[in-house]
Amino acid sequence: SAPLKDKRAEIGKQEMAYADTASQWLEKAYNTLKAKQGRSKPETISLNRAVDYLANINYWERDQTKVNGNSKDYDKYDALYKKYDAEHNTYQ
Repeated sequence: SAPLKDKRAEIGKQEMAYADTASQWLEKAYNTLKAKQGRSKPETISLNRAVDYLANINYWERDQTKVNGNSKDYDKYDALYKKYDAEHNTYQ
C-alpha cells in the first residue's frame, strides 16, 4: 500500500544518512591510522576493521543505489567498495 511504501522510503533515507555518517567517521579513523608510523597491535587491528567496515558499508550503499536506479551514486560507492575491499587484511 502507499502508506507502507512511504514509510519504507523514509526508513531507507534514514539508513543512508546513518551509513554516510558512519562512513565519514570510519574514513577519518582510517586516514589517521594509515598515516601513523609504528602502529601498535590494537591500532593495526582497528585499521583492519575500519577497512572491513568501510568495504561493507560501501557495498551496502552501492546495492541501495542500484535498487533506486541512481547510477551516479552507484559508480561512486562501487569505486569506494573496490578500494577498501582491495585493502582487506593488508595491515598486519
